[in-house]
Amino acid sequence: MLLLLLFAFTASHAQTLVKGKVFSAEDHNPLPGVNIVIKGTTQGSISDAEGSYSISVPNAQSVLVFSFVGYVSQEITVNNQNVIDVTLEPEIIKLNDIVVMGYSSKKRNEITSAITTVSSDKLLDVTSNDIGTMLQGKVPGILVVNSSGTPGATPDIRIRGVSSFNAPQGPLYVVDGIIGGNFDPNDVESITVMKDAGATALYGSQANGGVIVVTTKKGTSRKPTFEFKYTAGVRVADQGHVKMMDSWTLYNYHREYFRDPVYFQIDDRKFKAARPDSLLNVNTDWLGETFKPAAVQNYFLSSSGKSDKLSYYIGAGYYDEDGTFINTYYRRVNLRANTTYQFSNRVTLVNNINLSGSKTRGADYMNIYYSYTNMPWDDPYDANGKVRSFKTADNIWSKDKINPIQAAENSELSNMAYNLDYDLGLDIKITDWLTFTSTNRVSASTNMAKQFYSKLADNLSYYGSGYVSSRTDIDYGGITTNLLKFNFTSQRQSLAGLVGVEAEGDKTDYISCSGTGVSEGLSSPSVASSEFSIAGAPSHSVMQSFISQLNYIYNNRYFLSGSFRVDQSSAFAPKNRTAVFPSLSAAWTISNENFMSNLTFISNLRLKASWGKTGMKDIGPYMYLEQFKYTTQYGGESASVPYQMANPDLTWEQTSQLNAGLEIGLFDRVNIDLNIYRNLTDNLLVYRDLPPSGGFSKQWQNVGKDENKGIELGITSTNIKTTDFLWTPDFSIG
Repeated sequence: MLLLLLFAFTASHAQTLVKGKVFSAEDHNPLPGVNIVIKGTTQGSISDAEGSYSISVPNAQSVLVFSFVGYVSQEITVNNQNVIDVTLEPEIIKLNDIVVMGYSSKKRNEITSAITTVSSDKLLDVTSNDIGTMLQGKVPGILVVNSSGTPGATPDIRIRGVSSFNAPQGPLYVVDGIIGGNFDPNDVESITVMKDAGATALYGSQANGGVIVVTTKKGTSRKPTFEFKYTAGVRVADQGHVKMMDSWTLYNYHREYFRDPVYFQIDDRKFKAARPDSLLNVNTDWLGETFKPAAVQNYFLSSSGKSDKLSYYIGAGYYDEDGTFINTYYRRVNLRANTTYQFSNRVTLVNNINLSGSKTRGADYMNIYYSYTNMPWDDPYDANGKVRSFKTADNIWSKDKINPIQAAENSELSNMAYNLDYDLGLDIKITDWLTFTSTNRVSASTNMAKQFYSKLADNLSYYGSGYVSSRTDIDYGGITTNLLKFNFTSQRQSLAGLVGVEAEGDKTDYISCSGTGVSEGLSSPSVASSEFSIAGAPSHSVMQSFISQLNYIYNNRYFLSGSFRVDQSSAFAPKNRTAVFPSLSAAWTISNENFMSNLTFISNLRLKASWGKTGMKDIGPYMYLEQFKYTTQYGGESASVPYQMANPDLTWEQTSQLNAGLEIGLFDRVNIDLNIYRNLTDNLLVYRDLPPSGGFSKQWQNVGKDENKGIELGITSTNIKTTDFLWTPDFSIG
C-alpha cells in the first residue's frame, strides 16, 4: 500500500522538460532574452544568447507564452512535445492603430476626444524648416499665419481660434512625451494635434492654445538603415495685387497736378519746368531690385538600427534658406541621437539628445517700406554701376532720400542661437499590470542678437552717426515627470490609467548694450562713443503638478475617459498659485453593436463628446508684483521710476471647452471626422495701460471673456492602393 501511494504521488507531480530555440522571423537569427511563461502561472524561463531555452511543464495541456518587446507574442500548447522551436513575428505598429498622446498612447478606436494625426510622409511634402508650415491645410481647425517674411521665421499657429488677448496664443509642444523641446522636421515620425479639453486638459495651465505632440524616429530594423535626402525649392515674394507704376505712368499722373481747376487745361510749361523730360530716362523697378527669387535647400542624413538590447537613430540636417529681400538668409544645423536600451523585458532606458545652431540675417522693415514708396525716377546706382547713397546725391525725388539697397548693404540685423536638449527616460514594468515611468529633460539655449547701422547707411535716425546694439540671452531649465501606469483587462472590460507628479523650472538672464557714434569700418558696441545704454535682468520660474487619468472600456463599444490635473505656479501671488483642470469624455462605437452587423459598408461609426478646462499662465514671472525701471540717475546714483503696478489678485486664465463629434468610416476606404465645439475663456490676462496720474503706466489684470465656436470637417480616403501606387487625398475645413 505504501509503495502504491508513493507511486501515485510521484506520478501526480511528474514534470516534462521542454526545450527549443526562439528565432526572429525578420532575419531568422536567434532571439536572446525572450520571456517564456507557463500561462496562468508565474513559472517561466528566458532564452539565452543563442536563443535556447528549457522549461519544465506539469502536463501536456500546459500552454507556453513566448513574449519579447517589439514582437508579437505567441501561445503554444505543449501536447507531449519535448522540443518546441518558435519564430516570433515583428510587431508592426501602424500610425493609424496607435496614437501617441504625450503622457500615454492609445489605440485609435479608444480615443474619445478631438485629435488629428499626421505621418512624416505627409509632413515632408513641402520644403520648410518649420512644422507649422508643414501642417498648413492638413489639420481641420488649425490656422497657420505667416506674419513675417523674414527667413526662418516661424508662423503663428492657432488651434480653434484665439483664446487669449495678451498671453501667448500658440499651442504647447510636447516632444517625445516631454513638454517643450527642439527638433528637426526630418526627424519626426508622427504629429498628433490635440484640440479639445478631453485630450489637452491633462496639460492644464499650458494647453489653452491646444497641444501638438511630436514623436521622433527610432531604430526599428535589425539591419542598419541609412537615408540621405535632398530637397530644394524657390520662393518668390508675394506682392498680392500691388502693381507699381513705371516712370511713364507716374510722369503722366504727376502731369494732372498742373491741370487748371477752372479751365481744366494742363500747363505743360510749368509741368516740364517742375518735372523735366529727363526723368523718363530712368525707370527703376524698386521691387524687382530689392526682392529676388530665393533658393531653399534642405540636406538630411540618418542612420538607424537595432539589436537584441539596443536600438538607435542618428540624424543630421542642414537647412539653407535665402531671403526674398536682398541680403537676408537663414541657416540651421541640427543633430539628433535617440537610443533605447533594454536591460530586460521589464526595464528600458531611453537617451535622446538634440543639438541645433542657427544664424539669421533679417531686414529692416523701413528698407522694405522704401522699396514700395521710392520713385522710379531715382537710379539706385551711380554711373559706374555701384550702389550710391541718396543722402549725398542731388535731384532725388524719393521720400526721405533713402536708397534701401544702399541701406541694406551698410547695415546688419542678425541673430545666432544654439540649443541643447537631453532626455532621459526610465520604464520599469513592476508587474504585468503596473508600470513606473520617469521622463526627464534638461535644456539650455543661448541667443545673441545684433543690430548695426553704418554711419554711411541711408537711415532716418543714424545717418552720420551710426548705431550698434547687442543682446545676449541665456536660458536653462529642466522638467521631470514620474508616473505610475496601470492596466487591468478582462474579456469584456478594460480599466487603465495613470497617476503621478511633474515639476519644472526655468532660469533666464540677459544683458544688452547699445550706442551711437560708431566709426566707419567698426561694428562692435565697444567702439560706440555716445548715447550709451545697458540693460539686463535675471528671472526664475517654477511649477509643480499632480496628474491623473482614468480610462474605462466596455465590450469595445463604450468608452469613458477622465483626467484631473492640479498646477501650482510661481507666476502668481501665493493665494492664487493653485488651479485645477478636470476633463471628462466619452464615446460610443455604434458600428460594433450587433444591430450593425449587416451594414458591412460601414466600417466605423462613432459618437463622442468631451468637456474640460485648460488654462494659461505663461505671461512671465513676477507679473503680479510692482516693477520699477532703473533708467535714470539721482545725485550721481542709480535711480528707479515706477513702471508696473502690483496686482495681488492676478490669477489664471481658464477656458471651458465643449466638443461633440461624429466619426464615419465607409468601405474601409473613406473616413469622415466631424466636430462641433464651443470654448469660453474667463479671466483674460490683459496688460493694461494706466492713467499717468497714478505714477504707474502698466498693470496685468484679469479682464473680460472670449468665446470661440465652430465646426470642423476632415475627410481622408484611399482611392488607389497597390504595391506600386498609393493615392490618399485629404480634405479639411474648419
